Amino acid sequence: FHLPEEKRQKLLAAARHEFARTSYADASINRMIREAGIPRGSFYMYFADKEELFRYLTEEYAQRLVGLMERFLKEKMEICSRRLSGCLILHWTAAGNRRLMRPLGI
Repeated sequence: FHLPEEKRQKLLAAARHEFARTSYADASINRMIREAGIPRGSFYMYFADKEELFRYLTEEYAQRLVGLMERFLKEKMEICSRRLSGCLILHWTAAGNRRLMRPLGI
């Protein structure tokens, strides 16, 4: 992108809004650039057409989803790891001190 960051964000926000508001077939570049407040020529400097813009937004969305899934899985793995560690410590403690563990029913 060669647009100033503010204009870039406005264009992408307008495109997201347009694609969310209507079907792909009915989405309008005119409405996007009008909402973003940028000239038509600026749009075509960065995207060949509506399809290229849609692919860009789809890839951006997919990357965000992958990041969210990675964080989610990492958190779940950390929880599982802590639980497994706790179980192993309890098992090893019980195996080494059966007499101390009897009152706990272990």
